[in-house]
Amino acid sequence: MAEKIFTDKAPAAIGPYSQAIKAGNTVYTSGQIALSPESGVLVGDNIKDQTEQVCRISPQCLQRLALPLTV
Repeated sequence: MAEKIFTDKAPAAIGPYSQAIKAGNTVYTSGQIALSPESGVLVGDNIKDQTEQVCRISPQCLQRLALPLTV
């Protein structure tokens, strides 16, 4: 059975999907855009700032499952 994963440390899903799904030993994460988890507003006005925001929020669903994201 698939388990929907949610964290308030990443923006809520905008469409009809989950932030992540855990199915067995596999986790599928959705794409992220540079939204603030608190306000839902786009962060930054350039690609550098928006990329940094995505890199900050992307690991949050994995951390919810105690899975590391290493770069």
